[in-house]
Amino acid sequence: MKRAVRYAVFLAMMTGILVSCEKSKKDDNIVPEDFKVGMSDAISRPDLDKKDLTQEVDGNTLYNYLRTLVWIGELSSDMVNEAITSVRELKIEGPMEFSFTSTHDGRIKDVNVVAGAYFGNDQWEYGLYLYDEDGSRALQLFWNTNPLKGVALMIPGNFNRNIQVHARSVLKIEYGEEGLNIAGLDKPMEKYMIVSVVNLDVTGTDYASKIKLFAGKVGDVVYIRGNTIHPTATLIDETRTGGICWTFVAKNDVEKDIAVARVALPPVDLDDLTNLWTDYSLKNVLTAEVEKVYSDLSAEELNQVVTAVTANADDPAYFSGTTGFVSSGTSVPSQEGFTSAFIDVTGLAPFVPAGVNAMEIDLAFEENR
Repeated sequence: MKRAVRYAVFLAMMTGILVSCEKSKKDDNIVPEDFKVGMSDAISRPDLDKKDLTQEVDGNTLYNYLRTLVWIGELSSDMVNEAITSVRELKIEGPMEFSFTSTHDGRIKDVNVVAGAYFGNDQWEYGLYLYDEDGSRALQLFWNTNPLKGVALMIPGNFNRNIQVHARSVLKIEYGEEGLNIAGLDKPMEKYMIVSVVNLDVTGTDYASKIKLFAGKVGDVVYIRGNTIHPTATLIDETRTGGICWTFVAKNDVEKDIAVARVALPPVDLDDLTNLWTDYSLKNVLTAEVEKVYSDLSAEELNQVVTAVTANADDPAYFSGTTGFVSSGTSVPSQEGFTSAFIDVTGLAPFVPAGVNAMEIDLAFEENR
C-alpha cells in the first residue's frame, strides 16, 4: 500500500507539464484528445486508509487491495494522457518538426511529427516522436484517425527530468475505437485500452514490477482483465518464493458505480491458466498458507483460523462505490445492478502470468535520426 502512495506522488508531479500555448479556436489538431477508458470508484480507488498487507491478510483486505492495483493501472494511463494533452496544446495540424521549452523542467524538447510512421509491424497514419534536449526518447504516439486507434509510449523521467520516483519506468497504452471483439462477449468494444508498465522502482517487498491492464467499454459496463507482478511479495507464509501475480477479471458498471471481480494469486511464472481459478483462487491460497504456517495448532484451532481469514474470500467479490468490497460468493448485494448477467464473469480470461512477467517495452527508433 505504501507503494501506491509513492506512485500517486509521482503521478501528481505530472499534472503541471502543460507548455505555454494558446489553444486554437479552430480545431484542426491531428493529435488525439486521449487514449482513455475510465472506471468508477467501485473497482478503481486507492484504499490508503486500509491496513497494510503486512499487518493483516484476509479476504476483505485483499479484495480492497485489488482496487488499489486497478487504480494504479488507471493512473498510469492518466499520466500518459496528461502528456498527450500537453502535446495537443502545441496545436499540431500536420507533419512538422519543431522544439519548445517545457515549463515544468525548463528543458528543450524536440518534436517530429511524420505521416506514414511505422511501429511494430504496422504502418500508422501519423507518428509523433518527442525527445529531451539530450536526445533521450521521452514520448511517442502512433495513431490512425478514423476510426481512432493508436499506441502511446512514454518514459516519465525523460519527459520531465524533475521526476524522482519511477523515472525510468516505461509506459505503453494501446487504444482503439474500432469495435474490438474479445472472447466471452457477444458485443464488440465501443472503445478499449491496454495499459502496460515495466521497470517500476523497488519500493518494498510487496512492490509491483510490472502491470498489464485491459479495460473495454460496452454501454455503461467496462470489462477488465489484468495482472500485476510482485516478484518478492508474500502473504501469510513468509517463506513463500516465486512471487505473486495478482491475476483478475472484473466488470464495472460505471453509472451505477458497482463492480464484480474474480482474483487469483498464482506465482509469477505460471504459464497455464487451466487450473487458475481452483488452485490459485484467493480462498484456496489463503487456506493453504494458513494450514502451513499454523500446522502446530489443533484441528479445531486451525479450522478457526482458516474460517476467520477466509470469511470474505469467496469467489466472486462484489464492490460498491467508495465503500469498495461489500461481500463475496453467494452473498450477492441487493443493490440495483447486481443481476445474474452482470455478476457472471466466467467468459473473461486474464493475461497469462508468465507472459506478463516476461514483458518488455521498447520505444521505437525514428528512421534517419
